[in-house]
Amino acid sequence: VDRAEEGNLTETVTRKALTEIYLLFSNREIKLYTVREWMQEWAKAKAGQEPLNTTENRNRSVEHILDALNKTANKRVDLVTTEELETVKPWLELQTARNGQPVRKSTQNIKLSHLRAAFREAFERGHIQRNVAAPIKNFPEDDSEIVMPFTPEELDKLHRAAEGEWKDAII
Repeated sequence: VDRAEEGNLTETVTRKALTEIYLLFSNREIKLYTVREWMQEWAKAKAGQEPLNTTENRNRSVEHILDALNKTANKRVDLVTTEELETVKPWLELQTARNGQPVRKSTQNIKLSHLRAAFREAFERGHIQRNVAAPIKNFPEDDSEIVMPFTPEELDKLHRAAEGEWKDAII
């Protein structure tokens, strides 16, 4: 109150005062995450509950998202906007796979689903008041190949080439 009367009531001073009041009444500290901190904590919490390759893929997605967000990744998660998160999409469109070809839209959509899932959980846990990632739409998957089931001839070749328990698995 003294600082407010002196004209020194800044956002930082206000935030500090509110944090202290919250701590006094709830006996808990307010945890304010940056987008980077939240995305990394979210990914870390998922690890161990799933196969290792799923964790590795999610971690790569998170790193790509954070790279795409650039300076926005260091912004507080409760202050980021949908428009800022949407900058991920043009960045993803420019990425190439190891073979030099553009990354498939289905792969880009997995990264977007990770972004939406992290923000959905931040919302559910009360770290943000609105899920600003929810409006972000997937890319149309017009570059995906339609994979047809094996023909009877292909199944026959696989069965003849299989050994041991694989022979029974290919029916």
